[in-house]
Amino acid sequence: MRGSVVPVIAKAAVDRSDGQLQVFAGKWFVTHQLIKYIVERSPSLTTLRLVSCFKVFSEPLASAIRESPLMELRSLDLDFVYHTVGELTDFLENCPVLEVLRVHNCFVVHDGDEHALRSKFPSIKTMTLECDDDFWYDSDSESDDYDFDHVPDFEDA
Repeated sequence: MRGSVVPVIAKAAVDRSDGQLQVFAGKWFVTHQLIKYIVERSPSLTTLRLVSCFKVFSEPLASAIRESPLMELRSLDLDFVYHTVGELTDFLENCPVLEVLRVHNCFVVHDGDEHALRSKFPSIKTMTLECDDDFWYDSDSESDDYDFDHVPDFEDA
């Protein structure tokens, strides 16, 4: 399936849920537009899991969740998702009942940020920020030239 079809299918599933969507998991195809769409139409969302999604935390999304906070979201799992601590903080501020946060290999969120996030969000019962040792590239390698602004699509593979 082409990459552009999957978000259309996801939107149709969100629409069919008629506001009752409780769990959403997405890999690669999730964009900030799709997350915004889900947030605006899913007041019952309890679990959100994103894997290898780039540029999902954006100002339009931050605005959307300020207008429609995720009042039911209890679990957020981010794996290989590009975002800053500030973007994550903006998102978490609008998830008042979040109990579980797992951030794994998320580029610019490091283990040391856990203390600051725990201080700011003491109601999160389980918080894990981790990065595999082999995730970070060797500083002498060509990875310094990696373009993090490039969002790959299935035709790039």
